[in-house]
Amino acid sequence: MRSFEFPWRVVADYGARYDLSDPADQTRETRYAGLAQDRPAVGDYARLDANGDIDASAPRRSWIARAGTNGRPQTIAANVDYGFVVTSPEPREFSPRRIVRYLIALRAGNVDPVKAASASD
Repeated sequence: MRSFEFPWRVVADYGARYDLSDPADQTRETRYAGLAQDRPAVGDYARLDANGDIDASAPRRSWIARAGTNGRPQTIAANVDYGFVVTSPEPREFSPRRIVRYLIALRAGNVDPVKAASASD
């Protein structure tokens, strides 16, 4: 999906700064120059302005999000193809309800969950 207009991919988000990768896998550190509600997430394709700051992101085809402190979705990752839900089999850690919540979050963001077969399948 990387295009000429959005050649950079966000590979790390440190809050005030980002690490980006270009098509040749060269990396660079930069900042975001736009509005707070439009901040890019890891996986977004980005464009840089004349100062070398991120000024726009390409539309997302998929995402993984959680509820933010204000109740609005907070994007954790963007442009994800597949999602794996991994959990401990320990009785105090294992929660079918949590797995269902994660699967719903993946489906809501157009991410295909992968089901791995267990020894009991």
